[in-house]
Amino acid sequence: MNRLEKKITLLAPAKINVFLDITGRRSDGYHELRTLFVPISLYDRIELVFIPDGLKVSCSNEYAPSDETNLAAKAARLFFEKTGIKSGLEIKIEKNIPVAAGLGGGSSDAA
Repeated sequence: MNRLEKKITLLAPAKINVFLDITGRRSDGYHELRTLFVPISLYDRIELVFIPDGLKVSCSNEYAPSDETNLAAKAARLFFEKTGIKSGLEIKIEKNIPVAAGLGGGSSDAA
C-alpha cells in the first residue's frame, strides 16, 4: 500500500436477539418491532481500504457474497450516494460469524 492509501480495520460483533415483540403492521407491509439485540464476543474483521474509485468487496466465506449484493457493499454505496463523497472503497471481510446462523453478521458488517 502506498503512502496515499488509507486503511481502517474494525471488528463487527455478532448479536443475539433477547426478545422480539411485533407491535403492529405498517402500510408498506413491514411490521413495527420492539426488540433488544445484545452483542456477543464473536466478531467479523472488516478492513476498509480507500481507493481512487469503484467499490470492491471480498469475503473469506464462500457462502457470503463477494459482490455488490453483499450488505456491506450496499451500505457503502448508499453512504457515498447520500453524502456525495466521491471516493472508492475496497471492503475486505474476514468472516468468523457463521453465515445464516441468526447472529446478525451481515447487518453488523454493513453497519
